Formats: sequence, C-alpha cells, structure tokens
Amino acid sequence: MNEHTEHTEHTERTTAQTAQTAKASGTAAPSAFSVTEHEVHFPVQGDRCAATLYLPDPVGDAKPPVVVMAHGLGAIRAMGLAAHAERFSAAGYACLVFDYRHFGTSEGTPRHLLSPRKQLADWAAALFCARNLSQVDGDRPVAWGTSFGGGHVISTAARRPAGLVAAIAQCPFTDGIASALAVHPVSSVKATLAGARDMVRGWLGRSPHLIATAGPEYSTALVTAPDAEPGYLGLVLPGRDFRNEVAARAVFDILRYRPGLRTARITVPTLFAVCETDSVAPAEPTLRHAARSAATRRALRHLPRRRLRTSRRRSTRLPAAPCPRGRCRGKDTNMTSRIVLLGASGYTGGLVLDAMLGRGLEPVLAGRNPTTVSALAAQHGGLDHAVADADDPATVRKLLRPGGVLVTTVGPFERYGHSPARAAVEAGAHYIDSTGEVGFVRALRDRCHDRARETGSVLLPAFGYDYVPGILAGTLAARQGGDAVRALDIGYFATGPLLHGLSQGTRATMRDGLTLPSARWNQRRLVEERTAAHVHPFTVRGRRKNAFLVSGTDVLFLPEGFPLLDAVTVYNSWFPALSRPTTVLSALADTAARHRAGR
Repeated sequence: MNEHTEHTEHTERTTAQTAQTAKASGTAAPSAFSVTEHEVHFPVQGDRCAATLYLPDPVGDAKPPVVVMAHGLGAIRAMGLAAHAERFSAAGYACLVFDYRHFGTSEGTPRHLLSPRKQLADWAAALFCARNLSQVDGDRPVAWGTSFGGGHVISTAARRPAGLVAAIAQCPFTDGIASALAVHPVSSVKATLAGARDMVRGWLGRSPHLIATAGPEYSTALVTAPDAEPGYLGLVLPGRDFRNEVAARAVFDILRYRPGLRTARITVPTLFAVCETDSVAPAEPTLRHAARSAATRRALRHLPRRRLRTSRRRSTRLPAAPCPRGRCRGKDTNMTSRIVLLGASGYTGGLVLDAMLGRGLEPVLAGRNPTTVSALAAQHGGLDHAVADADDPATVRKLLRPGGVLVTTVGPFERYGHSPARAAVEAGAHYIDSTGEVGFVRALRDRCHDRARETGSVLLPAFGYDYVPGILAGTLAARQGGDAVRALDIGYFATGPLLHGLSQGTRATMRDGLTLPSARWNQRRLVEERTAAHVHPFTVRGRRKNAFLVSGTDVLFLPEGFPLLDAVTVYNSWFPALSRPTTVLSALADTAARHRAGR
C-alpha cells in the first residue's frame, strides 16, 4: 500500500465455496487455491471509497494483474460481486472491488445519491489506487463493470486512462434514452415527478426524496420490469443491510447519460457481454454502439429469461478474460483541438474539471505548482499536465495552438486574467473564463477584440455563475415585456449556505471590488458608481431582501440585445443582512483609497 490507499483489515478464506460455485456453473475448478482479502480505502474528492482487494495464490515472484470492479444501478459490492472476483482470482487475477460514494460502506453524503459524474470520478480514483497497490502488477489494470457500471467502464475506457489494458462491460447501460423508452409510461411519469420534487428539495438544501431503485410494474422506481424487484433484491446476501433506495433526481442524470456514444474513442481491447432480452438496457442500441469501436470484442449470450433473473448470487458463469501483456493505450495527438484548463487545482477549476470529465473531455491541466498539478492529473487517470503561470504569458502561450481552447478560472481576473487572454489571442486559440468582473471584460474587449479578429480567436469571458443567469433572466423578462420594458434590475441571491463555499479567488474579487467602481447602464450609456453606493429591495420567495449595487456583465450585453433599454442595474444579495453595512464599508474603503491617492 502507499499514501493513496489505507489498509484497514485482513482476512483469508479457503476456496471451498468458490469451488462449489465453479462446479455448479459447469466450469472446472482449480485443484487448489486460496483467496486472500484485504479491505482498503482510497480518496476521492474529499471522501473515501471502500473496497475489497482479492489476491490469488502467489506464483513465484510475479505479481498478478488486477481487475477493478464495480456494480450497477444503486447496487453495492456485497450484491454478488464476490463470486466474480473469486473466479478471476482462481484464474490468477487480483480484483479490487469497490462501492461508489454515497452507497455501501463508502463515504459520501447525502446517502443514496446517484451521480454518473461522481461515479466516473470514483472509477478514475479506483484505477489510480489499483495502479499503486504494492501487491499487484499496477501496469496492467483491467476495468470490469456490470449494468450501469458497465456503462461507466465504457466511459472510463473512452477517456484512455493511464495504463488501462482492457475493459469488460457486462450487460452494459449504454443509452439513457433507450432505457427510458423501455420503461412503462406510468412509471416514467411517476419517476419524473419524484425527480422534480427531489431537485427542488436539493435546491432548498433539504434531504433527498428517495424512491426505489427496483420496484414492481407501474410503481415509482428507476427499474420496473416484471422481474426487476425480485431479481435485484435476490442479489443481496442473507444478513446484509441494504436499502433499495436512490435519490429521485437521478432520473434526469440517467436520461442524459449515453456512454455508448463514446465507444469510438476506445482503443483498448473491450468485451461487451450483451443480453439479448435485456429488460433495462436494450440490446439493439448496445450492439450498435459496440460496433463503432474497432477494439471491441462483442459477445451475445442468448438467455431465456430477462437480465435481472440471470445474476444469481454465487451462481454466475464468468469466463476468465485474456490478459493483454502489453499496453494498448492510445494518445490524442491532435494539438489543434485540445483544451487547456488553467487553474484546475482551484475550487472553480475543480468544478470545471469534473464537468469536462463527465462529458468525456480530457483537458490538459495547467497550473503553477508542479506537484499539485501532477497529483491532480494522476488522480484523474493520468491526464496530460503542464506547468504554467497566469503571470507569465510565455508559459501559457507554449501550451496553445490555433483552434485550441484555453479555459481559465484563475482570479481575480483584473490581476491574473490579462496575460492568459493575450496568450490565447496571439496563439489563435479560443478563450473562455469564469470572471464576474465587468472592468476586466471591458478591458479585454478594448485590448484584444481587434487582434482576436485577426487571429481567429473567439473570446468568451464571464461564462460562469457570474453572470450568465442574470443575462438569461433579463433576456426572458425583456422578451416577455416587449417594447414596454425600459429598465431591468437584476439581483443575485444565494439559496443555501455560502460563506464556506466561496473560493479563495471569489473572496479576493469581492474584497477588491469594494474599492473599484461598478458599471451601470443608465440613460442609454455606461456609467460608473461606487460599489454598494445604494441598496435595492427585492422580494424573494415571499420575503423582502436587500441587495447592494455591484458590477455585472449583464450591463454590457443586455443593452446590445435590447436597444430600447434605458437602464440595467445589477445587485448582489449573497448576504442580505450585510447589504447596508457593506454600503458603509464601501464608502470608508473608497475614502481611504482616495486619501492614499492624494498623498
């Protein structure tokens, strides 16, 4: 074990039950072998995933290759995966079998939260853990998943993580839309309504609204095929504590999740084990997606019953997968289309990275601390990474090519944003940032607009929380009101705990913003006033809340789309009780700044 894993428990079991399983399944059992189990944990984004490491009998000094395994929709490792791991171990493989966060014995709150994005991060961390285990050959990891986990294996293999040599997707979930169409309309409507309710509860900071993962026909559950509930619960070993529940918001994530679209990016040998009469993941789209990968081996098993009745505990037939001896990893060498993420190790950068990975993108991670950037890249399966400093445009410029993309989250942007923007423009790369600083956006337009037109660079600043929602809300209000709308007051409010969720860069921007003027669109022209110069009341969910004047890019873009607007003003009320004190503090800061300037 190393610093990335924690060894917590050691047990050893003989093969009596495994040999019996092999005999029942019609496969030959090894003459004599034992399986040693270790309980390990590995970190993922501040939480820990729990896993069991199955080790076969040692053969000389050689270390066994390792298979990383995880279950399907809402299921845990105690639901039959031991039988698969034991069969692999009998063939000489080690197996690292883990629970996703929010399920089983892994950490993560709230419980029973099913997020494909988070589970893909769990897979990346599990593979990284497997590659660093001292008891196994970490240079030859294989990914194995069933059902929803099979879909994750497809997505993971498509990302081409470091060292992965093969993938096995058993009865894989490949297309959320196809799976949704396989559900009875009554259940679909019920689950959608429950999902909407859970989304609202999440926005309000309340506990999740839970529904059954598998239930009877026409019930409110994610899976409602005739054999779903008995087949699913039949995987639970006697005496195991398991709750057949999941946060209902998963309905929307599952619908959008289509890992089959990524099969064309897979370069390692991949086995698709497809059930012809699958009641959850229809076979036809799965086979169609599998055919898109030249590296795919497809296996179609004709089963007389539906899929959820074929996975009985301790009775699974599983042929041993071949072990590739060399690395079959592919690299994307198209430098003109790659994405560089500057500031990936920061709070906002981490959110952007998670969103990219969840959509199958593989950005180059860039930052000024080589140790931090290297560790972050390794945590996510060996992404490309480089050292670059926002204060040194040359270090950013060398990472960019014409047609590439630079995404930067390094703020405050008035301080750290100009150099990366200039580097992108000179390289002919496209530029995206998460700024909310109007002064920076105005300066960016003034300094870089003409040059960007010459080099073909597209500038897309302020594409984050600040201030896309206000621009969208203002657009909707102006369209609904028509020509009668002459002024827009836009307020930003927080609906949950915020203080400890502010990134360091955001806090610095807020602090610096008190000494900088705020822009308003007033009398059809852009004017500047002292930040927090006045307070405006809003009614939010039936309560009156004060907000103070701030800068917002809303004032730059809304008048361009609606030329009849006389005024656009942006207000902030993240902390309503502090709105009036902030006005006083802003006045004092402004006076102090003027005093220093007059010396």
